Parts: sequence; C-alpha cells; structure tokens
Amino acid sequence: MGDFFGPGVAYVTRTLVRYHNNTIIVASNGPGDVDPSTGVITITNTLFLAQYNSSNGSLIWTKEIDDGISANGSTEFSDLEVDGETGLIYVSGKLTQDFIDFDLSSSLGLFPVSGGGTDGFVAVYDMSSNFIDAFTIPNTISSWAYSIAVGNGGALYVGGNYEGIADFAPGSNIFELTASTTDPQLFLAKYSNIVTGIADETQSSSNIYPNPNNGQFTINLNSKEECTIEAFNTLGQALFTEQFNSSNRTSIQLTVKGVYLLVVRTEGEIYSEKVVVE
Repeated sequence: MGDFFGPGVAYVTRTLVRYHNNTIIVASNGPGDVDPSTGVITITNTLFLAQYNSSNGSLIWTKEIDDGISANGSTEFSDLEVDGETGLIYVSGKLTQDFIDFDLSSSLGLFPVSGGGTDGFVAVYDMSSNFIDAFTIPNTISSWAYSIAVGNGGALYVGGNYEGIADFAPGSNIFELTASTTDPQLFLAKYSNIVTGIADETQSSSNIYPNPNNGQFTINLNSKEECTIEAFNTLGQALFTEQFNSSNRTSIQLTVKGVYLLVVRTEGEIYSEKVVVE
C-alpha cells in the first residue's frame, strides 16, 4: 500500500480508480502533490486525472482540469471508465459556476456553464493524457452526468438527473427533455461515439460491411441522397472526408490495421459505426 497523492493534497471528496494494462487511472480533485515519490508535482486546479504504474505506484502523467472557481467549489467527477479495446478514458460529473476547461493547452476544451448554473459533463482522453472530446448537458435549472458505461462498438451510456429543460445532444444538435415535475428527473442516454459527439437518437438505414476485414468496406446507403463519409482514428483525428452523390452504395479503403470510426452524414440522419481493419 502507498500514498498516491503525497503529503500536499488539501482534501479529497471523491477518488475514482480504474485498472488498465498494468497501470492505474485516477480521477480526483486537488490541489496538492500527486506524486507519491520524493518528488513534488503540484496540482493547482480543482480536478485532475493521473496515471500510475500499478507495480510500484510511480506517476506516469497527470492532467489538470480547470473549473474556473476556487478549490472548495462543487464541480466534481462522478464516474470514470476505460474502454478496454481502445484505451480511451471517459469521465463524467457536474460543472458548477463559470466554465470548465478540459484541456489547458488549447481552447478546444473550454465549455461555459449554461443558464441553469449546474451542467453535467462527459469528457474523453487517450492513454497518453491527450484531450479527445467532451460535451456538457446545458439546461434551464440543473443537470448531472452521474454514471457512465462503455458498451460494444464504442457506445457510451450516460445516466444522471436533470431539472427543468435539458439538451442531451452534443454540439449544435438539439434533443431536449422537459422534467414533468419540479423534482429532479432521472435520465439514461446512449451516444454512438463521443469522439465525434454523435447522439444515438435514431435507427439508421445505412450499414457498413464486411466488418472486420482487410480494409475494403462497402457502405449501403439505402437512398440516393448526397452524403458525406468521414473516417476517424481512436484519437479522434479525422483521416479523410469524402462526398458522394446519387448512389445507393459506395466503398472506401483503409490501409493500416486498427480500429476506426466511420461517420455517414446525409440530409436526414447521421450514422456511425466502429470498424476494424485486420
């Protein structure tokens, strides 16, 4: 047994721990010294992620998350999951006051709080601590993403509660629910893949096959609408974007072995599927 957080941590209200490939992933609150060795690595912001070697407890990396308020604020992590297939790290929780910045190295992770004053959030990082994507649940009173689970094919399940009107669709899309009473209402939402922020609201008529294969995928669109096909790697990086016109069926080629996310966008729907190149 060892002291993962060193002597400098001011307090800990919740520490979430997951094991993955001989390492331990920790999501918790600061500030303080997160290095259990004789060295000192001080966290100055309210929330942080860290990875430790499971055999000796040594710190591999740490990632600070700024919630824009003092260390005694009520912004907090609620759940932590690791996708055993891709190694992506998912965290959920609630944001109170001002804003949250999931990535201090860029402006991509900056999310302001909505008019309700308390927003549920989900964020994803890779196993090297790089920020991949995030979304909040804006509302008129409050929302809280209390628990998360990673399913087959990259599906993400989020459970929590909300009051008033809450929008569960990431990005510019809108999928609102209105609470039927003045008490907090429970919700369960499924997202096809947070890496591209796509809410799994409808069943698509598109399909991609064969999967897995050696890299040659056929996409059956079941319509002749114009469509855009995008491919992402597991870091959320876009590999290519292609547009197709007036075709029921098309094909794409992926040449490097690995796991990818294909996103098919038409005027009426968005469909995504994780594919494997063997």
